[in-house]
Amino acid sequence: MVRHGQSVANIEHKYQGQSYDTDLTELGKTQALDVGNKLQTRDIKIIYSSPLKRAQQTADIIATKLSLKVFSEDLLKETDHGDWCYLTDEQIKTKWPEMYEMWQTSPSQVIFPNGEDFQNQTAKRVVDWWQALDKNKNTVIVSHENIMQIIITFILGQSLDHIWEHRVKNGDVICLDSDNIEIC
Repeated sequence: MVRHGQSVANIEHKYQGQSYDTDLTELGKTQALDVGNKLQTRDIKIIYSSPLKRAQQTADIIATKLSLKVFSEDLLKETDHGDWCYLTDEQIKTKWPEMYEMWQTSPSQVIFPNGEDFQNQTAKRVVDWWQALDKNKNTVIVSHENIMQIIITFILGQSLDHIWEHRVKNGDVICLDSDNIEIC
């Protein structure tokens, strides 16, 4: 699994969700190229990507290095953060202090205002997709931190409330091999 490279919204420290769909920065493009170089020896057979711009741009750069096609997968989209999109942590803490605290401590309980129910919508769609995935092929999944955190907690048998134990930086590659998880 690969988290998309740094995007414009990442340097602005703003929630992107599905609505604030920004391009990669120059650093983000370099991160994607580095991932592509790193994966050249892995005999990758298929690449799936969130259709959001930052993930798709990352996947396209990786795919070029690996001479593969990218398959866009709607179920790998970032959480729909609703009204939180375009806002910083500070702005969110000011407007929704209780919900922001819940997001930090009990994310499974969060329903984003005008967005997704994190457990019953985001996590459900991601886990359903993960369970249906053919894991017998060397596959690259390009997505978003929350999506990767959901998969990691699922594989480890952890509650969704443990996602913050598994931080993923832009351009990080998480290797999953027979349910062993490591940063590559």
